[in-house]
Amino acid sequence: MGTAVKVGSSRRASVFALMTRTDDFVYDLPSDAIAQAAIEPRDSARLLEARSLADRSFSDLPLLLHPGDLLVVNSTRVRAARLIGSKLGTDGSVEVLLLDRLDGDRWTALC
Repeated sequence: MGTAVKVGSSRRASVFALMTRTDDFVYDLPSDAIAQAAIEPRDSARLLEARSLADRSFSDLPLLLHPGDLLVVNSTRVRAARLIGSKLGTDGSVEVLLLDRLDGDRWTALC
């Protein structure tokens, strides 16, 4: 999952977390705006600065951090876990999302 790294000793990050609601992040994202491969060099990746909603570059990150800021690092990996199929005889659609590998070919899944 993610790792929280505290920078300095201010309370700005916790105040931001209290004021932030998940419905603040609901927006339309066109599929052609989703990267299909990592950019090179990696530090030229785009970065959204939450305080001002400014479009920045990841290489700007050290300039944006201040004492007391909270940096959350997402260490998760994306895997091809969505399976699309059809039912035999009815051609009804079926979608399966693989969540956790139990062992070998057995998975916990949402269908």
